[in-house]
Amino acid sequence: PLDFLTAVLAIGDASCLEPLARAWTASPREEWWRSRLAEAAAAIIKREKLTGRSPTLKRLRERYADFFRAG
Repeated sequence: PLDFLTAVLAIGDASCLEPLARAWTASPREEWWRSRLAEAAAAIIKREKLTGRSPTLKRLRERYADFFRAG
């Protein structure tokens, strides 16, 4: 998992956000892991300069609202 996060942080783009959100949703008892997933998503959003108006973020926020509130 840490290698996955390292790679996502280094080269991840908007296409990585949904897998991060799914992993976050699938691990409700893993607070440390969930926190790292949310941090990775936030880093991608910042690096890719995605805004709330982005179609990708709009769609994902509808599906994974709790994940995007966590990050």
